[in-house]
Amino acid sequence: MNLTRKEEKELVLRAKQGDSEAMTVIYKEFEQEILRAAYGVTKNPDDAQDVAAEAFMTFFQTIDRFNTDYPIRPWLHRIMHNQANSMFRKKNRVISSGDCFDNYTMEHSSQTDENLFEEEDVSLLKKALNLLSIEEKKILTLFYIEDFSITDLSVTLNIPEGTVKSRLFNSRKKLAKKVQLCKKGGGF
Repeated sequence: MNLTRKEEKELVLRAKQGDSEAMTVIYKEFEQEILRAAYGVTKNPDDAQDVAAEAFMTFFQTIDRFNTDYPIRPWLHRIMHNQANSMFRKKNRVISSGDCFDNYTMEHSSQTDENLFEEEDVSLLKKALNLLSIEEKKILTLFYIEDFSITDLSVTLNIPEGTVKSRLFNSRKKLAKKVQLCKKGGGF
C-alpha cells in the first residue's frame, strides 16, 4: 500500500478522533515491518509477536501525543524497541548481538535480478556484519533493509541528522573493511 505522508497524516488525525477504520489501515500498513523488526531484535517468534502487539497498543494509546509533522514509521520502531527492552528487562535478558540480517531474505530486496548478490556474497556480508557493533548493524539495517530515510533514522535513534549521516558513513566504511577481512579468511 505504501501510504503517502498526506495519507498518513489524515489517518493519524482520524485515529486521534477514535476512527477504528483508520487504526486498522495504519496497523495493516506497518504490521509486517514491525513484526519483522521485532523478530530481528528478539530472535524468538513468540516474543516478536508479543513485542509487536504491545508496540501497536502503545502507539494507539498514545496517538494523541503523536506529532503529525513526523512520519509514523520511526515512532512505531522506537516504541517497538522500547517494548523489546522492557520485555528483556523483565526476563533479565540482554538484546542479542546476533546478525540483524538473520531473517532477511532476498525477497525483501527491491533490486533487479541482475543486481542480486550471489549466495556466497550474502554469506560473506552476514559474516562481516557479525563483526560490527550492535549500533552499526542497526543503522545499516534500518537504512538499507528497512528503507529508513535520514530523517526517519534521526527520529528513531533520537540523534541529529548530521550524526546519522556520520554514523552511516563510518558504519559503511567499517563494513567494507570487515568484508575485505572476511574475504581473506580472517576476522573470526
